[in-house]
Amino acid sequence: MQSLQDIESLIEAEVPEGEHLEYKRELPGGSNSWNSNRKLNTEAKKKILKEVVAFANAYGGTLLLGIEESKTQPHIAAGVSPLPDCADLADRWRKIFRDKVEPPLPQLQIYSVSTSGDEGIIVFHVGKSSMAPHRETQGYQCPIRQDDRCESMTMRQIQDMSINTARGLERLDKQLKARSRRFRDRAIHDFRIVEGLVSPDLLPEFIGVRLTAAPVVDVVSIYPVFQNNGIVETLVPQRRTVRWKRGDKEGEMSSYLWFIERGWKPMLRAARADTVRKPTRDRPDYENLYGEIYCDGLVELGYLSNRVGPPYPNEIALQEYRLLAWIPNLLAWVDQVRRQAQAPMAEYALEVEIMVVGRPCTLYAGLENPVNNVIPIFDLSYPPETDSIEPQTQIFPRYSFHHVNEIDGLISWFRRDLWNWLGQDISVEESFSLAGLEK
Repeated sequence: MQSLQDIESLIEAEVPEGEHLEYKRELPGGSNSWNSNRKLNTEAKKKILKEVVAFANAYGGTLLLGIEESKTQPHIAAGVSPLPDCADLADRWRKIFRDKVEPPLPQLQIYSVSTSGDEGIIVFHVGKSSMAPHRETQGYQCPIRQDDRCESMTMRQIQDMSINTARGLERLDKQLKARSRRFRDRAIHDFRIVEGLVSPDLLPEFIGVRLTAAPVVDVVSIYPVFQNNGIVETLVPQRRTVRWKRGDKEGEMSSYLWFIERGWKPMLRAARADTVRKPTRDRPDYENLYGEIYCDGLVELGYLSNRVGPPYPNEIALQEYRLLAWIPNLLAWVDQVRRQAQAPMAEYALEVEIMVVGRPCTLYAGLENPVNNVIPIFDLSYPPETDSIEPQTQIFPRYSFHHVNEIDGLISWFRRDLWNWLGQDISVEESFSLAGLEK
């Protein structure tokens, strides 16, 4: 419900209230207090808090404040009853939810849709919470949405929900640990073949980057992901560029998603695409950028390379701008997947892993002239002095992804984490924005 046109379409279609949708003509307890002195009464706060928290404790949903309801059962959207100073009212509600719900709702959007001048409708949109159960701080009950009603949870329901939430997070931990092990083992195996290593005591030499995004506790189900000799068309990741800006300077980073339109092969309830640059006489290095998508909504990008670069011919090179382009493209892909699965508000966890094996690696930094700013990744000696394969690995703290509007800020967050991990401060901040689809 991002525009007045969306609201009008809802009314025209006579959409009824249900598990995921609630209408209110005016503020509970009457709207006179807001209309006259721009204050929210206690009853209004309590009722709206309860309704929205109930959605978060169930399957997520939307409450529209300023919509006429029919007298039929179930209620349907019958017209618009706009509230004054809607932008200010939405801001008030954001502050109330920030202070009055515990734990805080991780996937809450509150915004106004103008109908005329400063009048409009308030939209409360919340996803199923990975931190449920929630409650309003002045009460002791946890509400939950049941059909088109808001009811209080029993103690048994609260206990079961807490257990299920914990199990969901435990499942996520196991899933991401398994992805890390698989990434390491497969990468080492592939590079042993590339480098023709026979003895198990000899190390391959490469850098690997893994970016995995998985649903937190939401059910994201898509089937099939592969049919008719290719990935399902609506799941093909769309090529995008990332714009950056530093002061009065700006530029673009290509997505570098070489696999996007070709090379997809089926796996067990999954699909994978590899774009491999094999060694040649003129260019003896090996590179592979791959993508994977699974029926449970998990998506992953991975990069493997033993490419060395000047000015350090004995060190493998990684360009900062590649990382900063891959992350937003992966998250845009996530948004595609969850929409296809009809779970557009599903919360995802993003995990980034950098692994270096056998040889020093340097990060080519800076968005304008990266070659002039080179930072070592890990402290590896060369040649290696170990007789076993012990990759140097950094798994970054997980990033929570809810909405596409968060992508730009998440890039900046990761960039700061990256440089702080390498012992560097960011004295000049860049801003980022995801560009439209590449042609």
